Amino acid sequence: MIEIHADVREQRSGIVSSLKRRTDVEVVDAALPIGDFSVGGGIVIERKSAIDFINSIVDGRFHEQMIMLSLNYAKPTVLLEGDIFNTRSKFAPAALAGAVAWIHAQGVSLIPSSSVDTTAEIIYFMAKNAQTEMKDRPLRAKKPAITEFNARFVAESLPAIGPGNAKKALEHFGSLKALFNATPAEISKIPRIGIDSATRIWEVINWSAAS
Repeated sequence: MIEIHADVREQRSGIVSSLKRRTDVEVVDAALPIGDFSVGGGIVIERKSAIDFINSIVDGRFHEQMIMLSLNYAKPTVLLEGDIFNTRSKFAPAALAGAVAWIHAQGVSLIPSSSVDTTAEIIYFMAKNAQTEMKDRPLRAKKPAITEFNARFVAESLPAIGPGNAKKALEHFGSLKALFNATPAEISKIPRIGIDSATRIWEVINWSAAS
């Protein structure tokens, strides 16, 4: 029996009822702290329609949601229903393309879906693969890493780093303390950070009101 944990907010989406029609699936109603479906093997799925995706960018939820997914699950996934480039939204296509690229940089997989039924089909096969081929992995997510989220938030505020390089900076130095104690030459070893940007970062870190 394939077990799929579905967040209670998804009960009316049509996906849960579609999954329950399968004789080899047990859908467990759950209050998931992050994501909409947990299917095993460290995989959590956030389902978004094209409009939901755009609205989450507009209202500011997008970045936090994606970061929390990447911090708390080994294989975070966004299932995107519909074409984000073909809606009535006036959101710039270049900005949407940038958001898609940023998701990839956070280690989150993005899978397109054409409909609710297709989404249910994809979730089913993801769960089947995870639970038959990766039986040694737990169904539940790893312990939330709120401290790491806060550290990345601080790193993002530094010049030339931002969301894309914050994770790389912390992976390179191992901690904010090590980053803050680094010289410009050491900071420049962060991928895509040159010596000029590294110097600006160092100047911000070492700024003093008395100077």
